[in-house]
Amino acid sequence: MNHKYSWKQLSDNEVNNRLSFSGIQTNSRRIKIPETLYEFFNIDEDKNIDLIFMNGDREFSATIECSKNNKRELIWYQHLAEEISRAMWWENVSKYGKNYSISVDLYLNILKTHDQRVAPSESGKYIKCDVYKVSITGDAEDKQPEILDDKSLKKAKSKMPFGHIDGTKEGQVFASREKLGLSGIHSPPMHGIWGRESEGSASIVISGGYSDDIDEGDYILYTGQGGQDAPGGKQIADQEFTRGNKGLQLNKEYNLPVRVTRGYQVEKGPDRGYRYDGIYYVTDYERVKGKEGYFICRFHLQKEVVDSPIKDIEHPISPTERVEYTGNRVKRNVSFAEQIKDLYDNTCQICKVFLKTPIEGVGISEAAHIKAIGSPHDGPDTKANMLCLCPNHHSQFDRYTFYIDPVTLEVVGLDDYKGTSISSNMKHKVNVEYFEYQKLQYLKRQQI
Repeated sequence: MNHKYSWKQLSDNEVNNRLSFSGIQTNSRRIKIPETLYEFFNIDEDKNIDLIFMNGDREFSATIECSKNNKRELIWYQHLAEEISRAMWWENVSKYGKNYSISVDLYLNILKTHDQRVAPSESGKYIKCDVYKVSITGDAEDKQPEILDDKSLKKAKSKMPFGHIDGTKEGQVFASREKLGLSGIHSPPMHGIWGRESEGSASIVISGGYSDDIDEGDYILYTGQGGQDAPGGKQIADQEFTRGNKGLQLNKEYNLPVRVTRGYQVEKGPDRGYRYDGIYYVTDYERVKGKEGYFICRFHLQKEVVDSPIKDIEHPISPTERVEYTGNRVKRNVSFAEQIKDLYDNTCQICKVFLKTPIEGVGISEAAHIKAIGSPHDGPDTKANMLCLCPNHHSQFDRYTFYIDPVTLEVVGLDDYKGTSISSNMKHKVNVEYFEYQKLQYLKRQQI
């Protein structure tokens, strides 16, 4: 069976998997998990995850295994396999009587509870495991689920919302991480960062897990994730700009908001539970050696300024005034922009320069739209309408200081690059109509 097509999403908190008789045998109790379901299973680190599956009052162990090629597989063990076999046998008998066969499919339904329970891991050590309710049925048609095929993976709408969540308010206290997750503010039941490498990070929870954190209320120096022997435990390895840490990098680059929640474990947190403390922005980040001797990723966060407390002065109290993030402004596709930058290794297509940063392998580049996406141009936010440029040439390009010839791809208008063509990549197909539009805007301004 092609496991990618056997998964179906029923809701934000429920998925199912179509099973065949062969799929529950001893040697094949493995199901590949598509990346779209990583958030559902709280996958954000390159390590195995132990799960608890509850079927009625029966408890079963399962594991999400991270293979060498960084693929994830759901593995269940003998007791659950026997339960599925029994359900499959009864389903066939009830439908077909004596003429039953083993070809009829069943569905393993998995419901996310946002709960955790202490249980023994593969190594025998007791750890917190995410709990899921499972059931076995013979019909999944009534819910009209979305099939997670290749097209769905590319077009799937993000379930990770940025900014304020409708129905919640700043200062609201939630009794547990489960209640916080159900509110939509911070979905992961244990991890401190809710983010993705290709989209940014929407939310963080401060719960005293890292000794290098500094919390001054409106300003936070936040330590990223990874490198600990257990959540909130001892630092035993360096942190890298991956997973949620990479997401917070994108927050800085694209000025994305991040929700901040403080737990009862920290000094500025509530007496009990978890308090949502509003919107912050990442103003800077760094990778330095922490107190425990390992490199950590640190992020400087500043609280959003919505209203100035001083109303009767001519100038704002800060030259970097922020406004509340709302859904009616142009929203960029961060994932597409990052793909373009990765494709050109953060090297400008005009000057072919890689601008180094103190972080090894990380360069400074920007994804520039050829036909601007804002009004009145209304260009599409697609890779076919993007270039990878350095900040200087991006700024000049947006101001129509030069254009790129739609036929020859030569740079026109910059004396230092006269007769030079932009660099290209066979995997990047630009729509020449956008070059023609940009050229027309350049010519209009030459006539002013």
